[in-house]
Amino acid sequence: METKWTELILTFKQSQDKTQNEKIVINIINSFNPLINKYARKLSYDEAQSDLIIYLIKSIYKIPDLSGDAKIVKYFSNSLYYGYIKLLKKDIKIKNNEIIVDFCNEKYNNLIKDYGEITDIKIDINHSIDLLPKKERKIIQYKFFEQKTYTEISRKINLTRPTIKKYEEKGLAFLKNELKSYIE
Repeated sequence: METKWTELILTFKQSQDKTQNEKIVINIINSFNPLINKYARKLSYDEAQSDLIIYLIKSIYKIPDLSGDAKIVKYFSNSLYYGYIKLLKKDIKIKNNEIIVDFCNEKYNNLIKDYGEITDIKIDINHSIDLLPKKERKIIQYKFFEQKTYTEISRKINLTRPTIKKYEEKGLAFLKNELKSYIE
């Protein structure tokens, strides 16, 4: 005994009339509209309902030969459910990518800002070092930029270690005074 859904699907498959098939598709969509709305609310993006309707229409055209209303209803319900799952995975993937992109943009912007500040500091440090007297400048450069010991510096510029230490302290005090805006 054929019933409503079985007859509807048979008519859809056998009919060559486009307007009749459109009416059948609209009838099926209207019948499953509560389920479509339920899944669309769960997806919570604007075109979710349209996407689910598209999945339902695709499943109408792909329906195998089924007998019995229960099997046909189950087929459409499952098609909508699997369409919902597929769209949910896609939505989650998009949201994760957006989060990653936002995070990367934030990190990138912070790096650019930090790089700008570091560049400003480097320029100010180099300028302040250039203002030092020649001996103090050489000692600071050897000690901090070339990582030389007091003994190595004393051999290079023919001064005693205590004298080098004195010039270093004097130079560092000058630099501290010049760069105090960065220290605070």
